[in-house]
Amino acid sequence: MSLSAYHYVQLLLAFAVLCVAILRLRQVFGLKKLDVGSFLRSLERRQRAGDEDGVGRLLEGAGDSWAGRVARAAVKAGEGDPEEPTVDELLSDQRYETSRHLLTLRVAVSLGSMSGLLGALLEYLHLPAARHSLLGLMPGLPEKRALEGATIAVGIGVAIAIVAGLALRSLRRRAKALYADSLEIAARLEKDAE
Repeated sequence: MSLSAYHYVQLLLAFAVLCVAILRLRQVFGLKKLDVGSFLRSLERRQRAGDEDGVGRLLEGAGDSWAGRVARAAVKAGEGDPEEPTVDELLSDQRYETSRHLLTLRVAVSLGSMSGLLGALLEYLHLPAARHSLLGLMPGLPEKRALEGATIAVGIGVAIAIVAGLALRSLRRRAKALYADSLEIAARLEKDAE
Protein backbone atom coordinates (compact mmCIF):
# COMPACT_ATOMS: atom_id res chain seq x y z
CA MET A 1 0.00 0.00 0.00
CA SER A 2 1.37 3.38 -0.95
CA LEU A 3 0.64 6.47 1.08
CA SER A 4 -1.71 9.06 -0.34
CA ALA A 5 -1.21 12.82 -0.24
CA TYR A 6 -3.55 12.96 2.76
CA HIS A 7 -1.31 10.54 4.67
CA TYR A 8 1.69 12.78 3.99
CA VAL A 9 -0.24 15.79 5.32
CA GLN A 10 -1.06 13.75 8.43
CA LEU A 11 2.61 12.85 8.83
CA LEU A 12 3.52 16.54 8.58
CA LEU A 13 0.98 17.30 11.31
CA ALA A 14 2.43 14.47 13.41
CA PHE A 15 5.94 15.91 12.99
CA ALA A 16 4.75 19.40 13.98
CA VAL A 17 2.96 18.06 17.08
CA LEU A 18 6.01 16.04 18.04
CA CYS A 19 8.27 19.09 17.69
CA VAL A 20 5.96 21.28 19.81
CA ALA A 21 5.64 18.56 22.44
CA ILE A 22 9.40 17.98 22.69
CA LEU A 23 10.14 21.70 22.78
CA ARG A 24 7.65 22.40 25.55
CA LEU A 25 8.62 19.32 27.56
CA ARG A 26 12.27 20.38 27.42
CA GLN A 27 11.40 23.94 28.44
CA VAL A 28 9.12 23.07 31.34
CA PHE A 29 10.99 20.03 32.65
CA GLY A 30 14.27 21.93 32.27
CA LEU A 31 13.13 24.40 34.90
CA LYS A 32 14.75 23.86 38.25
CA LYS A 33 12.40 22.59 40.98
CA LEU A 34 13.25 23.61 44.53
CA ASP A 35 12.70 21.58 47.67
CA VAL A 36 10.39 24.22 49.11
CA GLY A 37 10.39 22.97 52.70
CA SER A 38 14.16 22.91 53.16
CA PHE A 39 14.58 26.14 51.19
CA LEU A 40 12.12 28.00 53.43
CA ARG A 41 13.63 26.55 56.62
CA SER A 42 17.12 27.68 55.53
CA LEU A 43 15.83 31.10 54.56
CA GLU A 44 13.98 31.61 57.84
CA ARG A 45 16.98 30.43 59.86
CA ARG A 46 19.29 32.89 58.09
CA GLN A 47 16.78 35.74 58.34
CA ARG A 48 16.35 35.18 62.10
CA ALA A 49 20.13 35.16 62.54
CA GLY A 50 20.38 38.42 60.59
CA ASP A 51 22.73 36.83 58.04
CA GLU A 52 22.06 39.06 55.01
CA ASP A 53 24.96 37.55 53.05
CA GLY A 54 23.65 34.05 53.73
CA VAL A 55 20.16 35.07 52.60
CA GLY A 56 21.62 36.55 49.42
CA ARG A 57 23.67 33.42 48.70
CA LEU A 58 20.65 31.19 49.31
CA LEU A 59 18.50 33.28 46.97
CA GLU A 60 21.22 33.23 44.31
CA GLY A 61 21.59 29.48 44.82
CA ALA A 62 17.92 29.07 43.95
CA GLY A 63 19.03 30.02 40.47
CA ASP A 64 16.60 30.84 37.74
CA SER A 65 13.82 28.63 39.06
CA TRP A 66 10.39 30.21 39.32
CA ALA A 67 10.23 29.58 43.05
CA GLY A 68 13.63 31.24 43.43
CA ARG A 69 12.51 34.28 41.47
CA VAL A 70 9.38 34.58 43.60
CA ALA A 71 11.44 34.25 46.79
CA ARG A 72 13.86 36.98 45.62
CA ALA A 73 10.93 39.26 44.78
CA ALA A 74 9.26 38.62 48.14
CA VAL A 75 12.46 39.32 50.08
CA LYS A 76 13.24 42.44 48.04
CA ALA A 77 9.65 43.70 48.32
CA GLY A 78 10.52 45.13 51.73
CA GLU A 79 13.35 47.15 50.18
CA GLY A 80 10.88 49.02 47.95
CA ASP A 81 12.92 48.75 44.73
CA PRO A 82 10.54 49.86 41.91
CA GLU A 83 12.71 48.18 39.25
CA GLU A 84 12.17 44.71 40.70
CA PRO A 85 9.11 42.76 39.51
CA THR A 86 6.50 42.13 42.18
CA VAL A 87 5.51 38.68 43.40
CA ASP A 88 2.14 38.95 41.65
CA GLU A 89 3.80 39.86 38.34
CA LEU A 90 6.16 36.89 38.62
CA LEU A 91 3.34 34.50 39.48
CA SER A 92 1.37 35.75 36.50
CA ASP A 93 4.41 35.37 34.23
CA GLN A 94 5.03 31.88 35.55
CA ARG A 95 1.46 30.81 34.94
CA TYR A 96 1.65 32.12 31.38
CA GLU A 97 5.07 30.63 30.59
CA THR A 98 4.34 27.17 31.94
CA SER A 99 0.92 26.88 30.31
CA ARG A 100 1.63 28.71 27.07
CA HIS A 101 1.30 25.77 24.68
CA LEU A 102 -1.25 23.70 26.56
CA LEU A 103 -4.03 24.94 24.28
CA THR A 104 -1.95 24.05 21.21
CA LEU A 105 -1.54 20.50 22.48
CA ARG A 106 -5.21 20.25 23.42
CA VAL A 107 -6.14 21.25 19.86
CA ALA A 108 -3.58 18.76 18.50
CA VAL A 109 -5.33 15.93 20.38
CA SER A 110 -8.60 16.85 18.67
CA LEU A 111 -6.95 17.34 15.28
CA GLY A 112 -5.23 13.98 15.51
CA SER A 113 -8.36 12.00 16.15
CA MET A 114 -10.34 14.08 13.65
CA SER A 115 -7.70 13.63 10.93
CA GLY A 116 -7.82 9.86 11.36
CA LEU A 117 -11.58 9.70 10.97
CA LEU A 118 -11.54 12.15 8.08
CA GLY A 119 -8.84 10.11 6.34
CA ALA A 120 -10.87 6.93 6.67
CA LEU A 121 -13.95 8.70 5.32
CA LEU A 122 -11.99 10.08 2.34
CA GLU A 123 -10.63 6.63 1.50
CA TYR A 124 -14.11 5.16 1.34
CA LEU A 125 -15.61 8.12 -0.50
CA HIS A 126 -12.83 7.90 -3.07
CA LEU A 127 -13.49 4.21 -3.65
CA PRO A 128 -16.27 4.46 -6.30
CA ALA A 129 -14.67 7.36 -8.16
CA ALA A 130 -11.13 5.97 -8.34
CA ARG A 131 -9.65 4.44 -11.43
CA HIS A 132 -8.62 0.96 -10.51
CA SER A 133 -7.32 -0.20 -13.91
CA LEU A 134 -7.36 -3.93 -14.40
CA LEU A 135 -6.71 -4.50 -10.70
CA GLY A 136 -10.20 -3.16 -10.06
CA LEU A 137 -11.60 -6.24 -11.74
CA MET A 138 -10.24 -8.46 -8.98
CA PRO A 139 -13.08 -9.02 -6.51
CA GLY A 140 -12.53 -7.16 -3.24
CA LEU A 141 -9.17 -5.58 -4.15
CA PRO A 142 -10.36 -1.94 -4.32
CA GLU A 143 -12.15 -2.37 -1.00
CA LYS A 144 -9.04 -3.94 0.51
CA ARG A 145 -6.90 -1.00 -0.62
CA ALA A 146 -9.45 1.48 0.76
CA LEU A 147 -9.41 -0.40 4.06
CA GLU A 148 -5.61 -0.28 4.15
CA GLY A 149 -5.60 3.46 3.49
CA ALA A 150 -8.29 4.04 6.11
CA THR A 151 -6.36 1.98 8.67
CA ILE A 152 -3.18 3.97 8.02
CA ALA A 153 -5.07 7.26 8.35
CA VAL A 154 -6.72 6.20 11.61
CA GLY A 155 -3.40 4.88 12.94
CA ILE A 156 -1.58 8.15 12.23
CA GLY A 157 -4.44 10.14 13.74
CA VAL A 158 -4.47 8.06 16.91
CA ALA A 159 -0.68 8.34 17.20
CA ILE A 160 -0.94 12.15 16.96
CA ALA A 161 -3.67 12.20 19.62
CA ILE A 162 -1.70 9.93 21.97
CA VAL A 163 1.55 11.91 21.70
CA ALA A 164 -0.21 15.24 22.17
CA GLY A 165 -2.34 13.89 25.03
CA LEU A 166 0.62 12.45 26.93
CA ALA A 167 2.61 15.65 26.49
CA LEU A 168 -0.38 17.72 27.60
CA ARG A 169 -0.89 15.64 30.72
CA SER A 170 2.80 15.73 31.67
CA LEU A 171 3.08 19.47 31.08
CA ARG A 172 -0.07 20.23 33.02
CA ARG A 173 1.09 18.16 36.00
CA ARG A 174 4.58 19.75 36.03
CA ALA A 175 3.20 23.29 35.59
CA LYS A 176 0.82 22.79 38.53
CA ALA A 177 3.66 21.51 40.74
CA LEU A 178 5.94 24.45 39.87
CA TYR A 179 3.14 26.95 40.41
CA ALA A 180 2.17 25.39 43.74
CA ASP A 181 5.79 25.68 44.93
CA SER A 182 5.88 29.35 43.97
CA LEU A 183 2.55 30.03 45.67
CA GLU A 184 3.72 28.32 48.84
CA ILE A 185 6.92 30.37 48.94
CA ALA A 186 5.04 33.60 48.21
CA ALA A 187 2.45 32.92 50.91
CA ARG A 188 5.02 31.99 53.56
CA LEU A 189 7.31 34.92 52.84
CA GLU A 190 4.44 37.42 52.71
CA LYS A 191 3.13 36.05 56.01
CA ASP A 192 6.59 36.37 57.56
CA ALA A 193 6.88 39.96 56.28
CA GLU A 194 3.72 41.00 58.15
